[in-house]
Amino acid sequence: MRVRAALPFTVVLAGLLSWSPATAGSTAIVGSGTWSGTAYLPLYPCPGGCSTTFTGSFQGSMTVLDASGVPTYEATWPSGSTSNLSAGPFTYTESCGTVAALPPDAGSASGPFSISGGVLTLDGRVVGTATLTGTFGWQRTENAVTVGATGVTLWNGNTAIASASDAGAGAGVMGPPVWPVGALPPSCANIEPVTVAVAGNYVQPG
Repeated sequence: MRVRAALPFTVVLAGLLSWSPATAGSTAIVGSGTWSGTAYLPLYPCPGGCSTTFTGSFQGSMTVLDASGVPTYEATWPSGSTSNLSAGPFTYTESCGTVAALPPDAGSASGPFSISGGVLTLDGRVVGTATLTGTFGWQRTENAVTVGATGVTLWNGNTAIASASDAGAGAGVMGPPVWPVGALPPSCANIEPVTVAVAGNYVQPG
């Protein structure tokens, strides 16, 4: 029997995104925040690929810099923000190894994400509601996760403020799966619905 050491349920998600505007010129975005959430996986493992959604919360801020590095817009998701982070429907795969009695060692996921409900200001004046959108990619080995983001865009309502030209990158930790009471532990020989939680920090350098 293999016993896996428990990992601290924390994660630092650090990414570098090079931003370009929705119009002419070039911009950058700098900022940071924290996030957490829960995903329901209707089948675990799911070697053939399954679909689900993710909900959670993000708190932090992002500042748009113009081509000269001067701050313009600032998007803020205040402390205490809840249910403003969503992903999906996205596809996840939890691969089965050669030992059917063990849970999967590796997994992947990808799909759209959105962080809504932010306060958008310009020169200290509220000018709208900020939303950050994009497509994420996720690779898991044991509890360790690597995360990427592409097509990331900051919005003021329905108007794009800036879009990322380069992919973001980061790292994370996934909590242990929680399966139904009375069921056998999920494994490649015993597929069960599970709930998993993730949490972490996000850093956006310029």
